[in-house]
Amino acid sequence: MARKSIEILLIEDDRGYARLISEMTKSVTEVDIVLLHAPLLMEGISILAENKIDVVLLDLTLPDSEGIDTFLRIKGMVPEVPIVVLTGKEDEGLAITAVKYGAQDYIFKTEMRPPLLIRSLRYAVERKQALLALKSAHDLLEQKVKERTADLVRINEQLKLEIEEKRRAEESLSENERLFRATIESTGDGIFVVNENGEVTHKNARFAELWRIPEEILATNSDDRLLAFLHERLEDAPSLLAKAKELTQTTKHSHDILTTKDGKVFERYTNPLTRDGKYAGRVWNFRDVTDHVRAQKKLADSEQRFRGIAERSFDIIYETDQTGAFTYISPAIERLTGWKADELVGKPLSNFITQTDAHVAVHWMDRVLGGMNVEGIQVLWMRKDGNTAVFEINASPIYKERAMIGSMGIARDISERNKMREQLWIASQMDQLTGLYAQRYFFKAVEDEIKRAKRIPYPLSLLLLDVEDFASFNEANGRKRGDELLTRLGAAIRRCVRKDLDIPCRYGGDEFAVILPNAEKPEALVVAGRIRERASRKLGGVELRIGISQLNGGLSPDEFIAEAQKALKLQTVFHEKTAAKIVPIDKARKE
Repeated sequence: MARKSIEILLIEDDRGYARLISEMTKSVTEVDIVLLHAPLLMEGISILAENKIDVVLLDLTLPDSEGIDTFLRIKGMVPEVPIVVLTGKEDEGLAITAVKYGAQDYIFKTEMRPPLLIRSLRYAVERKQALLALKSAHDLLEQKVKERTADLVRINEQLKLEIEEKRRAEESLSENERLFRATIESTGDGIFVVNENGEVTHKNARFAELWRIPEEILATNSDDRLLAFLHERLEDAPSLLAKAKELTQTTKHSHDILTTKDGKVFERYTNPLTRDGKYAGRVWNFRDVTDHVRAQKKLADSEQRFRGIAERSFDIIYETDQTGAFTYISPAIERLTGWKADELVGKPLSNFITQTDAHVAVHWMDRVLGGMNVEGIQVLWMRKDGNTAVFEINASPIYKERAMIGSMGIARDISERNKMREQLWIASQMDQLTGLYAQRYFFKAVEDEIKRAKRIPYPLSLLLLDVEDFASFNEANGRKRGDELLTRLGAAIRRCVRKDLDIPCRYGGDEFAVILPNAEKPEALVVAGRIRERASRKLGGVELRIGISQLNGGLSPDEFIAEAQKALKLQTVFHEKTAAKIVPIDKARKE
Protein backbone atom coordinates (compact mmCIF):
# COMPACT_ATOMS: atom_id res chain seq x y z
CA MET A 1 0.00 0.00 0.00
CA ALA A 2 1.42 3.38 -1.01
CA ARG A 3 2.46 5.68 1.84
CA LYS A 4 0.62 8.97 2.18
CA SER A 5 2.52 12.18 1.73
CA ILE A 6 1.77 15.71 2.91
CA GLU A 7 3.26 18.78 1.27
CA ILE A 8 3.72 21.59 3.72
CA LEU A 9 4.62 25.19 2.88
CA LEU A 10 6.38 27.04 5.71
CA ILE A 11 6.39 30.81 5.30
CA GLU A 12 8.78 31.98 8.05
CA ASP A 13 11.62 34.51 7.93
CA ASP A 14 13.35 33.15 11.09
CA ARG A 15 15.69 30.52 9.73
CA GLY A 16 16.21 29.00 13.22
CA TYR A 17 12.51 28.23 13.52
CA ALA A 18 12.54 26.97 9.96
CA ARG A 19 15.35 24.48 10.79
CA LEU A 20 13.58 23.44 13.99
CA ILE A 21 10.33 22.71 12.16
CA SER A 22 12.24 20.84 9.47
CA GLU A 23 13.85 18.59 12.13
CA MET A 24 10.48 18.01 13.76
CA THR A 25 8.88 16.84 10.51
CA LYS A 26 11.72 14.38 9.89
CA SER A 27 10.76 12.47 13.03
CA VAL A 28 7.37 11.56 11.53
CA THR A 29 7.35 8.00 10.20
CA GLU A 30 3.71 7.19 9.42
CA VAL A 31 3.54 9.70 6.51
CA ASP A 32 5.99 11.28 4.12
CA ILE A 33 6.23 14.99 4.74
CA VAL A 34 7.58 17.29 2.08
CA LEU A 35 8.47 20.65 3.55
CA LEU A 36 8.90 23.71 1.35
CA HIS A 37 10.23 26.89 2.94
CA ALA A 38 9.74 30.54 1.90
CA PRO A 39 11.25 33.37 4.01
CA LEU A 40 9.08 36.01 2.30
CA LEU A 41 5.37 36.21 1.58
CA MET A 42 5.90 36.80 -2.17
CA GLU A 43 8.11 33.71 -2.40
CA GLY A 44 5.39 31.70 -0.63
CA ILE A 45 2.82 32.97 -3.08
CA SER A 46 5.04 31.86 -5.99
CA ILE A 47 5.39 28.35 -4.47
CA LEU A 48 1.61 28.11 -3.97
CA ALA A 49 1.12 29.03 -7.63
CA GLU A 50 3.41 26.22 -8.83
CA ASN A 51 2.77 23.39 -6.30
CA LYS A 52 -0.13 21.46 -4.81
CA ILE A 53 0.21 22.28 -1.07
CA ASP A 54 -1.74 20.36 1.60
CA VAL A 55 -1.19 22.77 4.52
CA VAL A 56 0.45 26.17 5.09
CA LEU A 57 2.42 27.13 8.23
CA LEU A 58 2.26 30.94 8.24
CA ASP A 59 4.12 33.47 10.33
CA LEU A 60 2.03 36.66 10.37
CA THR A 61 5.01 38.92 10.77
CA LEU A 62 7.25 38.89 7.70
CA PRO A 63 9.66 41.35 6.16
CA ASP A 64 7.33 42.06 3.20
CA SER A 65 3.97 41.73 4.98
CA GLU A 66 2.64 42.04 8.50
CA GLY A 67 -0.58 41.43 10.44
CA ILE A 68 -3.89 39.97 9.37
CA ASP A 69 -3.33 41.12 5.76
CA THR A 70 -0.61 38.47 5.51
CA PHE A 71 -3.15 35.75 6.31
CA LEU A 72 -5.87 37.24 4.07
CA ARG A 73 -3.57 37.36 1.04
CA ILE A 74 -2.72 33.65 1.39
CA LYS A 75 -6.34 32.71 2.16
CA GLY A 76 -7.57 34.66 -0.85
CA MET A 77 -5.14 32.83 -3.12
CA VAL A 78 -5.79 29.25 -1.84
CA PRO A 79 -9.16 29.28 0.00
CA GLU A 80 -9.33 25.44 0.09
CA VAL A 81 -5.88 24.88 1.70
CA PRO A 82 -5.80 24.75 5.57
CA ILE A 83 -3.59 27.40 7.18
CA VAL A 84 -1.98 27.04 10.62
CA VAL A 85 -0.75 30.35 12.05
CA LEU A 86 2.63 30.54 13.90
CA THR A 87 2.64 33.28 16.49
CA GLY A 88 4.03 34.41 19.81
CA LYS A 89 1.91 34.70 22.97
CA GLU A 90 1.98 38.43 22.72
CA ASP A 91 0.16 38.17 19.33
CA GLU A 92 -2.51 35.70 20.48
CA GLY A 93 -5.29 38.20 19.69
CA LEU A 94 -4.03 38.47 16.10
CA ALA A 95 -3.96 34.64 15.83
CA ILE A 96 -7.55 34.38 17.12
CA THR A 97 -8.61 36.97 14.52
CA ALA A 98 -6.97 34.82 11.82
CA VAL A 99 -8.97 31.78 13.06
CA LYS A 100 -12.15 33.84 12.79
CA TYR A 101 -11.23 34.62 9.19
CA GLY A 102 -10.71 30.92 8.38
CA ALA A 103 -7.37 29.73 9.83
CA GLN A 104 -7.51 26.07 10.87
CA ASP A 105 -5.43 26.55 14.05
CA TYR A 106 -2.59 28.55 15.64
CA ILE A 107 0.57 27.43 17.51
CA PHE A 108 2.66 29.49 19.85
CA LYS A 109 6.27 29.34 18.67
CA THR A 110 7.51 29.08 22.25
CA GLU A 111 5.42 25.96 22.91
CA MET A 112 6.09 24.19 19.65
CA ARG A 113 6.96 20.45 20.08
CA PRO A 114 7.06 17.71 17.45
CA PRO A 115 3.89 15.92 18.65
CA LEU A 116 1.99 19.22 18.90
CA LEU A 117 3.16 20.37 15.48
CA ILE A 118 2.42 17.07 13.78
CA ARG A 119 -0.98 16.77 15.48
CA SER A 120 -1.94 20.31 14.47
CA LEU A 121 -0.88 19.69 10.90
CA ARG A 122 -2.66 16.31 10.75
CA TYR A 123 -5.85 17.73 12.35
CA ALA A 124 -5.76 20.69 10.01
CA VAL A 125 -5.58 18.42 6.96
CA GLU A 126 -8.17 15.99 8.32
CA ARG A 127 -10.60 18.74 9.30
CA LYS A 128 -10.23 20.25 5.85
CA GLN A 129 -10.81 16.87 4.20
CA ALA A 130 -13.80 16.22 6.47
CA LEU A 131 -15.26 19.62 5.61
CA LEU A 132 -14.74 18.99 1.89
CA ALA A 133 -16.32 15.52 2.20
CA LEU A 134 -19.22 16.97 4.15
CA LYS A 135 -19.68 19.72 1.58
CA SER A 136 -19.53 17.17 -1.24
CA ALA A 137 -22.14 15.00 0.51
CA HIS A 138 -24.27 18.06 1.17
CA ASP A 139 -23.99 19.17 -2.47
CA LEU A 140 -24.87 15.67 -3.66
CA LEU A 141 -27.88 15.50 -1.34
CA GLU A 142 -28.98 18.95 -2.38
CA GLN A 143 -28.65 17.98 -6.05
CA LYS A 144 -30.75 14.84 -5.48
CA VAL A 145 -33.37 16.87 -3.63
CA LYS A 146 -33.45 19.36 -6.52
CA GLU A 147 -33.77 16.57 -9.07
CA ARG A 148 -36.55 14.89 -7.10
CA THR A 149 -38.31 18.19 -6.56
CA ALA A 150 -38.01 18.90 -10.31
CA ASP A 151 -39.49 15.46 -11.05
CA LEU A 152 -42.41 16.13 -8.69
CA VAL A 153 -42.94 19.58 -10.21
CA ARG A 154 -42.82 18.09 -13.72
CA ILE A 155 -45.28 15.33 -12.76
CA ASN A 156 -47.54 17.89 -11.14
CA GLU A 157 -47.39 20.18 -14.19
CA GLN A 158 -48.13 17.24 -16.49
CA LEU A 159 -51.13 16.33 -14.36
CA LYS A 160 -52.33 19.91 -14.49
CA LEU A 161 -51.89 19.93 -18.29
CA GLU A 162 -53.86 16.73 -18.64
CA ILE A 163 -56.66 18.08 -16.47
CA GLU A 164 -56.62 21.38 -18.40
CA GLU A 165 -56.56 19.55 -21.74
CA LYS A 166 -59.57 17.50 -20.71
CA ARG A 167 -61.40 20.63 -19.60
CA ARG A 168 -60.55 22.38 -22.86
CA ALA A 169 -61.68 19.38 -24.89
CA GLU A 170 -65.01 19.40 -23.14
CA GLU A 171 -65.35 23.15 -23.59
CA SER A 172 -64.24 22.85 -27.24
CA LEU A 173 -66.85 20.19 -27.89
CA SER A 174 -69.52 22.37 -26.37
CA GLU A 175 -68.18 25.45 -28.20
CA ASN A 176 -68.08 23.59 -31.52
CA GLU A 177 -71.69 22.62 -31.08
CA ARG A 178 -72.63 26.24 -30.38
CA LEU A 179 -70.43 27.42 -33.24
CA PHE A 180 -72.02 24.94 -35.62
CA ARG A 181 -75.49 26.11 -34.75
CA ALA A 182 -74.50 29.78 -34.88
CA THR A 183 -72.78 29.23 -38.25
CA ILE A 184 -75.68 27.62 -40.01
CA GLU A 185 -78.01 30.29 -38.61
CA SER A 186 -75.78 33.22 -39.58
CA THR A 187 -74.91 32.11 -43.12
CA GLY A 188 -76.73 33.53 -46.08
CA ASP A 189 -77.24 30.05 -47.49
CA GLY A 190 -80.21 27.83 -46.78
CA ILE A 191 -79.06 24.57 -45.08
CA PHE A 192 -80.69 21.39 -43.95
CA VAL A 193 -79.05 18.18 -42.77
CA VAL A 194 -80.51 14.65 -42.94
CA ASN A 195 -79.25 11.46 -41.30
CA GLU A 196 -78.91 8.02 -42.85
CA ASN A 197 -82.61 7.34 -42.19
CA GLY A 198 -83.81 10.38 -44.12
CA GLU A 199 -84.68 12.36 -41.00
CA VAL A 200 -83.94 16.10 -40.89
CA THR A 201 -81.61 16.71 -37.93
CA HIS A 202 -80.73 20.37 -38.56
CA LYS A 203 -82.23 23.21 -40.60
CA ASN A 204 -81.71 26.96 -40.46
CA ALA A 205 -84.15 29.84 -40.77
CA ARG A 206 -82.58 30.98 -44.05
CA PHE A 207 -83.55 27.69 -45.72
CA ALA A 208 -87.21 28.19 -44.82
CA GLU A 209 -86.99 31.86 -45.88
CA LEU A 210 -85.45 31.13 -49.30
CA TRP A 211 -88.04 28.51 -50.22
CA ARG A 212 -90.94 30.01 -48.20
CA ILE A 213 -91.57 26.69 -46.51
CA PRO A 214 -94.60 26.56 -44.19
CA GLU A 215 -93.94 25.79 -40.52
CA GLU A 216 -96.11 22.65 -40.55
CA ILE A 217 -93.85 21.05 -43.18
CA LEU A 218 -90.69 22.06 -41.32
CA ALA A 219 -92.04 20.57 -38.13
CA THR A 220 -92.30 17.09 -39.67
CA ASN A 221 -88.49 16.85 -40.06
CA SER A 222 -89.17 14.65 -43.11
CA ASP A 223 -86.75 14.73 -46.01
CA ASP A 224 -89.45 13.45 -48.38
CA ARG A 225 -91.90 16.20 -47.35
CA LEU A 226 -89.29 18.90 -47.91
CA LEU A 227 -88.26 17.61 -51.34
CA ALA A 228 -91.91 17.27 -52.35
CA PHE A 229 -92.52 20.93 -51.44
CA LEU A 230 -89.46 22.04 -53.44
CA HIS A 231 -90.75 19.96 -56.34
CA GLU A 232 -93.81 22.23 -56.60
CA ARG A 233 -91.70 25.39 -56.92
CA LEU A 234 -89.08 24.30 -59.48
CA GLU A 235 -89.21 24.60 -63.25
CA ASP A 236 -87.39 21.28 -63.71
CA ALA A 237 -88.56 19.47 -60.58
CA PRO A 238 -87.93 15.87 -61.71
CA SER A 239 -84.18 16.54 -61.94
CA LEU A 240 -83.97 17.54 -58.26
CA LEU A 241 -85.89 14.47 -57.10
CA ALA A 242 -83.87 12.17 -59.36
CA LYS A 243 -80.63 13.68 -58.06
CA ALA A 244 -81.78 13.30 -54.42
CA LYS A 245 -82.67 9.66 -55.00
CA GLU A 246 -79.37 9.00 -56.77
CA LEU A 247 -77.32 10.49 -53.88
CA THR A 248 -79.09 8.50 -51.12
CA GLN A 249 -76.69 6.19 -49.26
CA THR A 250 -73.70 7.37 -51.40
CA THR A 251 -70.64 9.44 -50.55
CA LYS A 252 -70.74 11.52 -53.74
CA HIS A 253 -70.54 15.31 -53.83
CA SER A 254 -72.91 17.21 -56.11
CA HIS A 255 -73.49 20.72 -57.45
CA ASP A 256 -75.99 22.21 -59.88
CA ILE A 257 -78.19 25.25 -60.64
CA LEU A 258 -81.93 25.31 -59.95
CA THR A 259 -84.48 27.79 -61.35
CA THR A 260 -87.83 28.40 -59.69
CA LYS A 261 -91.07 29.13 -61.48
CA ASP A 262 -91.01 32.74 -60.24
CA GLY A 263 -87.56 33.39 -61.77
CA LYS A 264 -85.32 32.78 -58.76
CA VAL A 265 -81.97 31.05 -59.36
CA PHE A 266 -80.40 28.84 -56.69
CA GLU A 267 -76.95 27.27 -56.59
CA ARG A 268 -77.17 23.89 -54.87
CA TYR A 269 -74.34 22.01 -53.15
CA THR A 270 -74.63 18.73 -51.33
CA ASN A 271 -71.94 16.86 -49.40
CA PRO A 272 -72.13 13.48 -47.63
CA LEU A 273 -71.64 12.88 -43.92
CA THR A 274 -69.59 9.80 -43.07
CA ARG A 275 -68.97 7.82 -39.91
CA ASP A 276 -66.19 5.25 -39.92
CA GLY A 277 -66.07 5.54 -43.70
CA LYS A 278 -69.78 4.79 -44.11
CA TYR A 279 -72.69 7.01 -45.18
CA ALA A 280 -74.23 8.77 -42.17
CA GLY A 281 -76.35 11.45 -43.81
CA ARG A 282 -76.11 14.46 -46.14
CA VAL A 283 -75.86 18.24 -45.98
CA TRP A 284 -77.95 20.21 -48.49
CA ASN A 285 -76.91 23.83 -49.16
CA PHE A 286 -78.91 26.34 -51.27
CA ARG A 287 -77.59 29.78 -52.23
CA ASP A 288 -79.65 32.51 -53.89
CA VAL A 289 -77.57 33.64 -56.90
CA THR A 290 -80.36 35.43 -58.75
CA ASP A 291 -78.72 38.87 -58.47
CA HIS A 292 -75.32 37.43 -59.38
CA VAL A 293 -76.66 35.72 -62.50
CA ARG A 294 -78.41 38.91 -63.59
CA ALA A 295 -75.24 40.93 -62.94
CA GLN A 296 -73.21 38.44 -64.97
CA LYS A 297 -75.63 38.85 -67.85
CA LYS A 298 -75.36 42.63 -67.63
CA LEU A 299 -71.57 42.32 -67.50
CA ALA A 300 -71.58 40.10 -70.58
CA ASP A 301 -73.79 42.61 -72.41
CA SER A 302 -71.50 45.45 -71.30
CA GLU A 303 -68.45 43.46 -72.42
CA GLN A 304 -70.01 42.95 -75.82
CA ARG A 305 -70.75 46.68 -76.15
CA PHE A 306 -67.18 47.51 -75.06
CA ARG A 307 -65.74 45.16 -77.68
CA GLY A 308 -67.95 46.76 -80.33
CA ILE A 309 -66.78 50.26 -79.41
CA ALA A 310 -63.13 49.20 -79.11
CA GLU A 311 -63.09 47.49 -82.48
CA ARG A 312 -64.47 50.62 -84.17
CA SER A 313 -62.29 53.12 -82.30
CA PHE A 314 -59.73 55.18 -84.18
CA ASP A 315 -57.48 55.05 -81.07
CA ILE A 316 -55.91 51.92 -79.56
CA ILE A 317 -57.89 50.53 -76.63
CA TYR A 318 -56.17 47.87 -74.54
CA GLU A 319 -56.36 45.86 -71.32
CA THR A 320 -53.57 44.22 -69.27
CA ASP A 321 -53.36 41.71 -66.46
CA GLN A 322 -51.73 42.34 -63.06
CA THR A 323 -48.25 41.87 -64.54
CA GLY A 324 -48.78 44.52 -67.22
CA ALA A 325 -49.05 42.03 -70.11
CA PHE A 326 -51.68 42.73 -72.78
CA THR A 327 -54.85 40.64 -72.47
CA TYR A 328 -56.74 42.58 -75.15
CA ILE A 329 -55.79 45.19 -77.74
CA SER A 330 -58.11 46.70 -80.32
CA PRO A 331 -57.70 46.31 -84.10
CA ALA A 332 -56.51 49.93 -84.43
CA ILE A 333 -53.08 48.69 -83.38
CA GLU A 334 -52.43 47.20 -86.82
CA ARG A 335 -53.41 50.38 -88.68
CA LEU A 336 -51.34 52.66 -86.43
CA THR A 337 -48.22 50.51 -85.79
CA GLY A 338 -48.29 47.58 -88.23
CA TRP A 339 -48.45 45.05 -85.38
CA LYS A 340 -51.33 42.61 -85.26
CA ALA A 341 -53.22 42.29 -81.99
CA ASP A 342 -52.26 38.64 -81.47
CA GLU A 343 -48.58 39.60 -81.79
CA LEU A 344 -48.90 41.79 -78.67
CA VAL A 345 -51.26 39.78 -76.46
CA GLY A 346 -49.39 38.14 -73.58
CA LYS A 347 -46.47 40.59 -73.82
CA PRO A 348 -45.86 43.77 -71.74
CA LEU A 349 -46.26 47.21 -73.28
CA SER A 350 -42.63 48.05 -72.41
CA ASN A 351 -41.50 45.52 -75.07
CA PHE A 352 -42.83 47.87 -77.76
CA ILE A 353 -41.50 51.16 -76.37
CA THR A 354 -38.13 52.55 -77.44
CA GLN A 355 -35.26 51.82 -75.08
CA THR A 356 -35.02 55.48 -74.01
CA ASP A 357 -38.70 55.53 -72.96
CA ALA A 358 -38.99 51.94 -71.64
CA HIS A 359 -38.24 53.01 -68.04
CA VAL A 360 -40.98 55.64 -68.34
CA ALA A 361 -43.46 52.98 -69.46
CA VAL A 362 -42.46 50.65 -66.62
CA HIS A 363 -42.78 53.49 -64.08
CA TRP A 364 -46.27 54.64 -65.06
CA MET A 365 -47.47 51.04 -65.50
CA ASP A 366 -46.33 50.34 -61.94
CA ARG A 367 -48.34 53.37 -60.81
CA VAL A 368 -51.46 52.15 -62.60
CA LEU A 369 -51.10 48.61 -61.25
CA GLY A 370 -50.62 50.21 -57.85
CA GLY A 371 -54.11 51.69 -58.07
CA MET A 372 -53.48 55.15 -59.59
CA ASN A 373 -54.82 56.80 -62.76
CA VAL A 374 -52.29 58.28 -65.20
CA GLU A 375 -53.05 60.77 -67.94
CA GLY A 376 -51.15 62.34 -70.79
CA ILE A 377 -48.12 60.03 -70.71
CA GLN A 378 -46.15 60.35 -73.96
CA VAL A 379 -43.89 57.55 -75.22
CA LEU A 380 -42.21 56.53 -78.45
CA TRP A 381 -43.94 53.37 -79.73
CA MET A 382 -41.95 51.23 -82.15
CA ARG A 383 -43.74 50.45 -85.38
CA LYS A 384 -43.30 47.06 -86.98
CA ASP A 385 -41.37 48.64 -89.87
CA GLY A 386 -38.72 50.00 -87.45
CA ASN A 387 -39.95 53.59 -87.36
CA THR A 388 -41.43 55.18 -84.26
CA ALA A 389 -44.56 57.15 -83.45
CA VAL A 390 -45.42 59.33 -80.46
CA PHE A 391 -48.39 57.99 -78.49
CA GLU A 392 -50.27 59.69 -75.67
CA ILE A 393 -51.62 57.18 -73.15
CA ASN A 394 -54.31 57.50 -70.49
CA ALA A 395 -54.65 54.45 -68.22
CA SER A 396 -56.61 53.32 -65.16
CA PRO A 397 -56.63 50.21 -62.93
CA ILE A 398 -59.36 47.57 -63.37
CA TYR A 399 -61.06 46.26 -60.23
CA LYS A 400 -63.17 43.17 -59.69
CA GLU A 401 -64.88 42.75 -56.36
CA ARG A 402 -62.53 45.41 -54.91
CA ALA A 403 -59.45 43.49 -56.04
CA MET A 404 -57.19 45.07 -58.68
CA ILE A 405 -56.95 42.60 -61.60
CA GLY A 406 -55.17 44.67 -64.26
CA SER A 407 -55.42 47.93 -66.19
CA MET A 408 -57.05 49.44 -69.23
CA GLY A 409 -55.96 52.35 -71.35
CA ILE A 410 -56.36 54.38 -74.52
CA ALA A 411 -53.33 55.12 -76.71
CA ARG A 412 -53.58 57.90 -79.30
CA ASP A 413 -51.04 58.56 -82.06
CA ILE A 414 -50.08 62.23 -81.63
CA SER A 415 -47.04 62.22 -83.92
CA GLU A 416 -48.58 64.62 -86.46
CA ARG A 417 -50.04 66.80 -83.74
CA ASN A 418 -46.62 67.09 -82.10
CA LYS A 419 -44.99 67.96 -85.42
CA MET A 420 -47.52 70.72 -86.02
CA ARG A 421 -47.11 71.97 -82.46
CA GLU A 422 -43.31 72.02 -82.89
CA GLN A 423 -43.61 73.89 -86.16
CA LEU A 424 -45.94 76.42 -84.57
CA TRP A 425 -43.58 76.81 -81.64
CA ILE A 426 -40.59 77.33 -83.90
CA ALA A 427 -42.56 79.81 -85.97
CA SER A 428 -43.55 81.69 -82.82
CA GLN A 429 -39.86 81.96 -81.83
CA MET A 430 -38.59 83.13 -85.23
CA ASP A 431 -38.43 86.65 -86.63
CA GLN A 432 -40.46 86.51 -89.83
CA LEU A 433 -38.45 89.22 -91.60
CA THR A 434 -34.88 87.99 -91.04
CA GLY A 435 -35.36 84.27 -90.37
CA LEU A 436 -33.35 84.64 -87.16
CA TYR A 437 -34.63 83.90 -83.62
CA ALA A 438 -36.96 86.56 -82.23
CA GLN A 439 -36.29 88.78 -79.22
CA ARG A 440 -38.39 86.72 -76.75
CA TYR A 441 -36.34 83.61 -77.65
CA PHE A 442 -33.11 85.61 -77.25
CA PHE A 443 -33.71 86.42 -73.58
CA LYS A 444 -34.56 82.81 -72.72
CA ALA A 445 -31.57 81.51 -74.71
CA VAL A 446 -29.19 83.87 -72.86
CA GLU A 447 -30.49 82.60 -69.50
CA ASP A 448 -30.25 78.92 -70.56
CA GLU A 449 -26.76 79.27 -72.04
CA ILE A 450 -25.42 81.05 -68.93
CA LYS A 451 -26.68 78.19 -66.76
CA ARG A 452 -25.13 75.62 -69.12
CA ALA A 453 -21.81 77.50 -69.31
CA LYS A 454 -21.57 77.57 -65.49
CA ARG A 455 -22.56 73.91 -65.15
CA ILE A 456 -20.20 72.35 -67.73
CA PRO A 457 -18.25 74.82 -67.56
CA TYR A 458 -17.12 76.50 -70.76
CA PRO A 459 -16.62 80.12 -71.99
CA LEU A 460 -19.57 82.11 -73.37
CA SER A 461 -19.50 85.29 -75.46
CA LEU A 462 -22.18 87.65 -76.80
CA LEU A 463 -22.13 89.90 -79.90
CA LEU A 464 -24.54 92.84 -80.23
CA LEU A 465 -24.56 94.72 -83.52
CA ASP A 466 -26.70 97.35 -85.25
CA VAL A 467 -26.77 99.29 -88.55
CA GLU A 468 -25.35 102.79 -88.25
CA ASP A 469 -27.97 105.48 -88.91
CA PHE A 470 -30.61 102.96 -90.10
CA ALA A 471 -33.37 105.54 -89.61
CA SER A 472 -31.78 107.83 -92.23
CA PHE A 473 -31.48 104.86 -94.63
CA ASN A 474 -35.20 104.13 -94.22
CA GLU A 475 -36.11 107.79 -94.72
CA ALA A 476 -33.98 108.09 -97.86
CA ASN A 477 -34.81 104.71 -99.46
CA GLY A 478 -38.21 103.76 -98.07
CA ARG A 479 -39.34 101.14 -95.53
CA LYS A 480 -39.42 98.34 -98.11
CA ARG A 481 -35.73 98.85 -98.97
CA GLY A 482 -34.98 98.99 -95.23
CA ASP A 483 -36.69 95.63 -94.68
CA GLU A 484 -34.75 94.16 -97.61
CA LEU A 485 -31.49 95.39 -96.01
CA LEU A 486 -32.38 93.77 -92.68
CA THR A 487 -33.34 90.50 -94.40
CA ARG A 488 -30.04 90.35 -96.30
CA LEU A 489 -28.09 91.28 -93.14
CA GLY A 490 -29.86 88.45 -91.25
CA ALA A 491 -28.82 86.02 -94.02
CA ALA A 492 -25.21 87.29 -93.85
CA ILE A 493 -25.11 86.78 -90.07
CA ARG A 494 -26.57 83.27 -90.36
CA ARG A 495 -23.84 82.33 -92.90
CA CYS A 496 -21.06 83.59 -90.58
CA VAL A 497 -21.91 81.64 -87.39
CA ARG A 498 -21.61 77.96 -86.43
CA LYS A 499 -24.66 75.94 -87.43
CA ASP A 500 -26.55 74.24 -84.57
CA LEU A 501 -24.26 75.85 -81.99
CA ASP A 502 -24.29 79.66 -82.20
CA ILE A 503 -27.65 81.39 -81.73
CA PRO A 504 -28.27 84.38 -84.07
CA CYS A 505 -31.22 86.61 -83.09
CA ARG A 506 -32.92 89.83 -84.13
CA TYR A 507 -32.69 91.85 -80.97
CA GLY A 508 -35.07 94.61 -82.15
CA GLY A 509 -35.39 97.06 -85.05
CA ASP A 510 -31.98 97.17 -86.72
CA GLU A 511 -30.27 95.49 -83.72
CA PHE A 512 -28.98 91.92 -83.90
CA ALA A 513 -27.35 89.53 -81.39
CA VAL A 514 -25.29 86.36 -81.61
CA ILE A 515 -24.86 84.06 -78.58
CA LEU A 516 -21.55 82.19 -78.91
CA PRO A 517 -21.33 79.09 -76.61
CA ASN A 518 -17.84 77.72 -75.91
CA ALA A 519 -16.21 80.81 -77.40
CA GLU A 520 -13.78 83.21 -75.73
CA LYS A 521 -13.18 86.84 -76.65
CA PRO A 522 -10.60 86.21 -79.41
CA GLU A 523 -12.96 83.75 -81.11
CA ALA A 524 -15.82 86.25 -80.80
CA LEU A 525 -13.60 88.87 -82.50
CA VAL A 526 -13.08 86.47 -85.41
CA VAL A 527 -16.85 86.02 -85.80
CA ALA A 528 -17.37 89.77 -85.60
CA GLY A 529 -14.78 90.34 -88.36
CA ARG A 530 -16.40 87.65 -90.50
CA ILE A 531 -19.84 89.31 -90.21
CA ARG A 532 -18.36 92.74 -90.96
CA GLU A 533 -16.52 91.46 -94.05
CA ARG A 534 -19.58 89.61 -95.44
CA ALA A 535 -21.96 92.52 -94.70
CA SER A 536 -19.57 94.92 -96.42
CA ARG A 537 -19.26 92.64 -99.45
CA LYS A 538 -22.93 91.77 -99.83
CA LEU A 539 -24.64 94.99 -98.72
CA GLY A 540 -22.38 97.75 -100.05
CA GLY A 541 -21.96 100.86 -97.92
CA VAL A 542 -23.58 99.49 -94.79
CA GLU A 543 -21.86 100.54 -91.58
CA LEU A 544 -22.06 98.18 -88.54
CA ARG A 545 -21.30 98.69 -84.88
CA ILE A 546 -20.49 95.60 -82.84
CA GLY A 547 -20.11 95.20 -79.05
CA ILE A 548 -18.68 92.12 -77.35
CA SER A 549 -19.06 90.80 -73.81
CA GLN A 550 -17.63 87.61 -72.31
CA LEU A 551 -19.25 85.82 -69.37
CA ASN A 552 -17.53 85.67 -66.05
CA GLY A 553 -18.80 83.95 -62.92
CA GLY A 554 -20.40 87.05 -61.42
CA LEU A 555 -22.61 88.21 -64.32
CA SER A 556 -26.38 87.70 -64.38
CA PRO A 557 -28.21 87.45 -67.76
CA ASP A 558 -29.20 91.16 -67.58
CA GLU A 559 -25.66 92.21 -66.66
CA PHE A 560 -24.22 90.03 -69.45
CA ILE A 561 -26.44 91.78 -72.04
CA ALA A 562 -25.81 95.24 -70.47
CA GLU A 563 -22.02 94.78 -70.82
CA ALA A 564 -22.41 94.08 -74.54
CA GLN A 565 -24.73 97.11 -74.93
CA LYS A 566 -22.18 99.31 -73.19
CA ALA A 567 -19.43 98.08 -75.51
CA LEU A 568 -21.72 98.68 -78.50
CA LYS A 569 -22.28 102.35 -77.56
CA LEU A 570 -18.56 103.00 -77.07
CA GLN A 571 -17.43 101.24 -80.24
CA THR A 572 -16.28 102.82 -83.53
CA VAL A 573 -18.42 101.65 -86.48
CA PHE A 574 -17.46 99.02 -89.02
CA HIS A 575 -17.17 100.71 -92.38
CA GLU A 576 -16.52 99.14 -95.74
CA LYS A 577 -13.58 101.48 -96.38
CA THR A 578 -11.98 101.38 -92.93
CA ALA A 579 -10.68 98.70 -90.59
CA ALA A 580 -13.04 97.82 -87.77
CA LYS A 581 -12.20 98.90 -84.32
CA ILE A 582 -13.90 96.55 -81.82
CA VAL A 583 -13.85 97.73 -78.26
CA PRO A 584 -13.40 94.70 -75.97
CA ILE A 585 -15.45 94.61 -72.77
CA ASP A 586 -12.55 95.26 -70.39
CA LYS A 587 -11.54 98.41 -72.28
CA ALA A 588 -15.13 99.53 -72.50
CA ARG A 589 -15.37 99.34 -68.71
CA LYS A 590 -12.28 101.55 -68.29
CA GLU A 591 -13.67 104.17 -70.65
